[in-house]
Amino acid sequence: MYSRIQIAAFALILSLNISTAWAAPAALVEDASPDLSDPGAMDYLEPGRVIELKPGQWLVIGYMASCVQEEIRGGRVVIGTERSTADETKLKRSKVPCQGSAQLSQAQAGKSAAMVFRKSPAKGAASNLPEAALTLTSLSPLLRPEAAGPIRLTRLDAAEAPRDLPAGRAADLQKLGIQLAAGGLYRAEAGQQAVVFRIDPAAKADSLPPLSRLVRF
Repeated sequence: MYSRIQIAAFALILSLNISTAWAAPAALVEDASPDLSDPGAMDYLEPGRVIELKPGQWLVIGYMASCVQEEIRGGRVVIGTERSTADETKLKRSKVPCQGSAQLSQAQAGKSAAMVFRKSPAKGAASNLPEAALTLTSLSPLLRPEAAGPIRLTRLDAAEAPRDLPAGRAADLQKLGIQLAAGGLYRAEAGQQAVVFRIDPAAKADSLPPLSRLVRF
């Protein structure tokens, strides 16, 4: 039979787990009106957050689990897990191609990306390459680390000089005019976070929305 102290401890652990899960970001602000700073472009949004938009203010939100993109203009918005609840707003909702649930696991994958290896099949080579956490169909990913700062992008399957990208909340290679190699394997690093990803061999230059190009780590 459990003591009162044990029961209280179990309840505390359960509440902490629930709070942690609830605090995980559900959506990304893809774009925002210039006069709106909180939230701003490239901010993550947690379920339950309430946003009050003034007349004329707007947001473009991408939900990472459901691949739902929302354009919201004015009014009150409540962030959900897969879509928003909005009143007194003009809301346009659509589906976009994205990694879905894979987007939500990239932060965990990023913490161990540099430690997971597999044997390279090319010509029976003995060298090892890290396992890719995800494969993108865009040549110009959007790199979004947990914390703002400089990002280093390194190609792992070919001899190329690393790229040091501008410090900030995110690095949008599409806006920077950078296209990666189709079929290439890359590692993005920011501080203590890193993630390995691959560009699909059939990827082409495109204008996909941010959520479709997102690499979280």
